[in-house]
Amino acid sequence: MRGHILRLVVGSGCWYTVTGLINLIHDWSGHCHPASVTLPNGLRPNQRISCHRAGGVWLGFDISGHCFLLIMSNLWIIEELGCMQHWNKLSEILQLHKSNEPNQSTNTSGIRHVSEQELNIMRSAYRRLTSVIRLIFSFTACLSMLWDIMFLSTVIYFHTMPSKLLGTALGVACWFLFYRVIFRSCPTGYWGGFAPGLPGDGPIKFVLN
Repeated sequence: MRGHILRLVVGSGCWYTVTGLINLIHDWSGHCHPASVTLPNGLRPNQRISCHRAGGVWLGFDISGHCFLLIMSNLWIIEELGCMQHWNKLSEILQLHKSNEPNQSTNTSGIRHVSEQELNIMRSAYRRLTSVIRLIFSFTACLSMLWDIMFLSTVIYFHTMPSKLLGTALGVACWFLFYRVIFRSCPTGYWGGFAPGLPGDGPIKFVLN
């Protein structure tokens, strides 16, 4: 559970940092239009907020935060839900479907350093939580489809092509940096127990990478 929460915290940190950077670039690269707009003290607005309050329009390079957030969020969801395609494999490893033959050996090849008591707890949790997890999976998949539609609408109706491409590239870069480099190179338990690892990491190996 800690690994999942840490990955969500990292994703939230990416969102906060990159959107802050996008706003800074928009402010630094812009100017207030038209040139006749002035503040009550007679000076030209040099910030976006003061420009809007004076009735002007701030013209700057506005990297698409919508494209960034929608792409990064969808890639994050795909990674987090990817282990669900191996969920039945977890059932086999936990031996939920036991053979009627008493002498048949059980499949424990995916289990690492887990006691029988811990296995019993996992079996019980699997039975209780599988339906809820599949319901959450279905809801999140629908949410991902909605975000795909929102992304398509953004591409068609909003922003310029360079700003959309750069926003999309930032979203892909955040996903690649963490899920293909950092999380993959530091399994769960590293960094003093704070490394989140990849979804599916744990004492039972059921995700086929």
